[in-house]
Amino acid sequence: LERWAEAGSPPAVFFAASLLGEKWPMLPETARSSVFLAYPYRLPQEARTINAVVQSWLKVRGIPEIDLDIQARMYAAVWQFSSALMMMKTDFYRDYLLDVLDMMNDQTYAVAAYPRLSFGQGQRYAAKGCYIVQLTAGPRPELVPKSDWVVH
Repeated sequence: LERWAEAGSPPAVFFAASLLGEKWPMLPETARSSVFLAYPYRLPQEARTINAVVQSWLKVRGIPEIDLDIQARMYAAVWQFSSALMMMKTDFYRDYLLDVLDMMNDQTYAVAAYPRLSFGQGQRYAAKGCYIVQLTAGPRPELVPKSDWVVH
């Protein structure tokens, strides 16, 4: 990427942040002005507040914080499914579970990893969309949103 940036790169190149894994902060500084990332998660500055809810929930229950990302995702899943199971009463079958999940109110306060989840009939995943972000300069880059939540 450094050679690419020095050679007169195109004005914009898009990468999937999820495919880069944990290596996105290592993008060369010379390439950061033309590299945009499709970031399908909640922005770190927004996640801190919601992660605090998960951390306090873990602390109250005496559960050690081991991997907050995984624990936050499990917190959201358990929150959603326990609410759905209570609404189902004794009618436990798959299609009804999916209908109940689809009809539930948004519970953005419970979902730490993703800013917007929606689940509809015939859909196989609930996280759709992303932010377009860039990295700031310096040795500890931060994500700067360049768009609102984008769904296509």
